[in-house]
Amino acid sequence: MKRIWKVQRLQAPVGRSNPFSFGGGLVDGGFSKEAMEAINDIFSFDYMGAAEFEWGAVPTALHSLAMLSADDKLTTTQLHNGLYVICPKDILLDLGVWIDQMYEDEHTHSLKEGLRLKRSNIQGWLKIEDDRRCDEPFMFFRDEKMFKQTCEILDIK
Repeated sequence: MKRIWKVQRLQAPVGRSNPFSFGGGLVDGGFSKEAMEAINDIFSFDYMGAAEFEWGAVPTALHSLAMLSADDKLTTTQLHNGLYVICPKDILLDLGVWIDQMYEDEHTHSLKEGLRLKRSNIQGWLKIEDDRRCDEPFMFFRDEKMFKQTCEILDIK
């Protein structure tokens, strides 16, 4: 598994787009109006405070997951710590170890912005990279409903 540097935090849905989620970057982080409407009832985006999260990397990561799903290259599971995971099949074991390490001590691996795993308002996470590609994208969730709805929207088999 490649080095993980940027992970977008997800909060409970508010049913509408938050104009402050992506700071001064692209409107809705680069999501189309239709795409934002589709995910507004699933989750909302925590403001990350860094430009790397504002210029299209978040929709690129979700698109990468959708493409992997279409190629039947994703898997889902529930980890022993209760977190639900969506990831490429070939990184599941390494990702499980990484999540366990981060759950024990969030400073185990250096990230652009903290995961805040133990904060109650954070319900999910999406690994991003940049605005052109996203290798080895993944998501994990504390909230089972959010996980299941994300699996549905990504058409995970």
